Formats: sequence, C-alpha cells, structure tokens
Amino acid sequence: KDYLAQKAILARLSLPVTLKQFKVNEQQLAEAVSTLRDRVLESERLAAQNHLWQAYQAVRPVLPIALAMLIGWWLVPVAVRTLFYFVLAPHAARRPPIVIGTKQGSTILTFSDQRSAREGSVISAVSQTMTLAPDHEMLIRPDYSQSQPTGVNTTTKLLFDWHHWLTSIAAHLWVLKRLRTTQRADIVVSSTTDALDEVALLEIAPGEAVVLQPRGLVGMMYKTGQRPKIRSHWRLGTLHAWLTFQLRYLAFEGPATLIVKGCRGVRLESASSGRTISQDATLGFSANAVYATVRADPFIPYLRGRQSLFHDKFTGQNAYYLYEEVPRNARPDGQKHNPLEVLLDASLKAFGI
Repeated sequence: KDYLAQKAILARLSLPVTLKQFKVNEQQLAEAVSTLRDRVLESERLAAQNHLWQAYQAVRPVLPIALAMLIGWWLVPVAVRTLFYFVLAPHAARRPPIVIGTKQGSTILTFSDQRSAREGSVISAVSQTMTLAPDHEMLIRPDYSQSQPTGVNTTTKLLFDWHHWLTSIAAHLWVLKRLRTTQRADIVVSSTTDALDEVALLEIAPGEAVVLQPRGLVGMMYKTGQRPKIRSHWRLGTLHAWLTFQLRYLAFEGPATLIVKGCRGVRLESASSGRTISQDATLGFSANAVYATVRADPFIPYLRGRQSLFHDKFTGQNAYYLYEEVPRNARPDGQKHNPLEVLLDASLKAFGI
C-alpha cells in the first residue's frame, strides 16, 4: 500500500530536462582576455624601458641581506656609544686623576699671572710686542716673527730642542729664528700665514712649570745660558691617559716666556672651583693642576656624533689651564679623512705632541 502511494506521488512529478553538453566558447574567452593581455604587454614594455625597475630586479636577490647589513651598520655604533656612555665613562670618572708635577717630591709647582687667570681673561691678541733685553735671546718660528729692529742679530737654529728632536720636528719647531741684541729691542710677534691665529705670552717664573702641547708653541724668550728645561712625564698606568690616548706630557720649567698660539684667541682660567672643557681646545695647564676626564653631557649630542665622549676636567688650588677659543680640528679644513693622517695624528697625540 505504501509503495503504491509513493509511486503515485513520483508519477505526478515532472522530470528534469536533459542538460546540454558544456562547451568553452573560444571567441568570447579571447575577447575577455585580449584587454588584459594588452595591458600586460604594455607593462612589460614600460618595465623594459625603466632603469629603476631594472635596477630593482638586479638587486632584489640581495636586497634583504643589504637591508640587514644597513640596519646593523646603524645599530652597532649606537649600541657601542650607549655602552661607552653609560658604562665606560662613569667607570673612568671614578678612577684617580692625573697630577703631573711636584718639585723634589714635595713642593707643588704653581703658575704665574694668577690675577688674569682668576678673571678668566683672554690673554692673546692678533699681535704682541715683546721687549728683548741684551741678556736674553728668543727662539721663534719665522712665520710668527712679524717685525724687528735692524740692529737685532738674527741666526738660524735647526731644532728647538735636540733632546726632543722628534717632538720639535712634529710640532714644526725646526729651522727657527734666534734673535739676540746688544740693546733693548721691541719684537712684534704675530701670525703672518693664518688670519685666525692669535698669540699669547705666557710667563713662567723660576720654580714654576706648565704642561703644554707643543702644537700650540711657536717660540720662547729666556735668559741667555738659562734655557728652560723640558721634562717628559709618562702616565702609562692611568686610565685617563689611555682614554684620551695621551700617554706623555711635556712640562716646561721656568724662568721663560712662552709664545703660544690659538685659533681665534687664547684664554687662561682658574681651576680652583673645578672646570670642564672640550679636549680639542686644551692647550696646557699648570703642573699642579688635578687633571681627569669626565663624561660629556647630554647623551643625545654624543649619540649623534656632535660632541666627544669625554671632556677635560681641571681642579686644584691655585691651578690654571689654557685653551684656544675655537678648537683647531673643529674647523672644516682641519678634518682628516685619510686613515693614514688619522693614525699619524693619534700617534703624535700619544707622545704629547
């Protein structure tokens, strides 16, 4: 009964129409694809004429490696600078400072012209007049001897100091003029080659001494037969010396008058209350000064390479330091790009030249 009822229901339903066989219309397909094909051909033609695209295709295989190297080239110096600034510099500041001179182990060497140093005055000028007495003589670089009286006896001295012949040659203190006179004569000292140089007269009294970088020395005047002594002081066991890479310091002992040059001027300041200054500007300091290196603040200028990591710090009662107004190597024409020149400069600095 159920079967017959179900069969009757199916008999009343209409059967589906037989579907036609599916066939691809090649003409319609070609019309649809032709527009896309034309665009692809046009893109390939433009790419063949585009040098930037060709360059990109050439470097695309090594582009990920190059980007990784570029990021590393930028991040590694940042990491090193950060490590130096927050780890090395604070550690160096806690190390014992450098004190160059004591005389016979007890008497502290002092420095002259305390009044002007206390005021922090500029002690230089474009030209200076020095009075040469009959019992004195002067050694000076020829390019800093501007004028002199006709009666002055002028000879040539090959080296500034034969005991320090390498220092004399490296600091351009060779083939100097030696001036002597039988009566008092006024000698005008000035740079005749560099318009930015000024000269200062630094008087060192008997028993006093000043540590000076020979690069700033252009001459000296002293009593005949009493040539000032130049002593070398090595500081190989001091971290401050290695951080600045200046392992030797040269101290000039009086009596004498040193002729010092500086870019845009020379300034003398007291270090009694503690002072810091850029290392590139420092020309010298009194032998009793307490010298150390301190971290240069703030961090961002150092990270960007706008300032060095360390500054020079000077303290000490009746201690003074000397610096030029504009660091010589901060001038654009003073930058060294040749690796050999950089290596030579570093070697000269290590020997205090």
